[in-house]
Amino acid sequence: MLTLGAPPFVSAAEIGACAIEAGTVCAGLNLKLAELRGANLEGANFSKANLSGADLSGANLAGANLRGAVLERANLSGANLSKADLAGANASRAVLNRANLASANLTRANLRGAQLSRAVLDSAELAGADLRDANLPAASLRGAQMQRAKVSASILIQADMTNANLTAANFSYSSLRRADLTGADLTSARFKGADMRGCIGCPKRAPVRR
Repeated sequence: MLTLGAPPFVSAAEIGACAIEAGTVCAGLNLKLAELRGANLEGANFSKANLSGADLSGANLAGANLRGAVLERANLSGANLSKADLAGANASRAVLNRANLASANLTRANLRGAQLSRAVLDSAELAGADLRDANLPAASLRGAQMQRAKVSASILIQADMTNANLTAANFSYSSLRRADLTGADLTSARFKGADMRGCIGCPKRAPVRR
């Protein structure tokens, strides 16, 4: 296991060829299982890097480039990923509870089975993203762009999707209990078998899962 070995937000440490500091360039590197808890990596370039199983909890990754990165099973709880670029990234089964992903680019990202409890994804780009089996209770997705997103069999209890673009998104068999879709664009969105009890702004005639 690679270890930062320093208190949170210490900069200029190094893991292999990767300097752990803001703006660092670690593109394509193998950082599997790296311990980067609380690291300051603002604006860093981790494009196509392997960060599977890494501990990035509480890390500052604001504006970071994570395009095509592997974050499978990584711990990003409480991390700041605002305005980060995660287009095409694989974050399946990653833990992103209470993470800040506001205005992040998650176009076609794989978030299948990810944990996103109380995560902030306001104005995030999620077009074509895979959120199947994801856990998003009380997540904030205000104004998120979720065109053609796959969100089936997911937990969205009390999620806030006000003014989100949900065009052609698939919420089949998901739980949307007490979610808020006020002002959301539901054009061609699918809700087959979804549990929408207490949901504000959800379609009224979609079948409810028993």
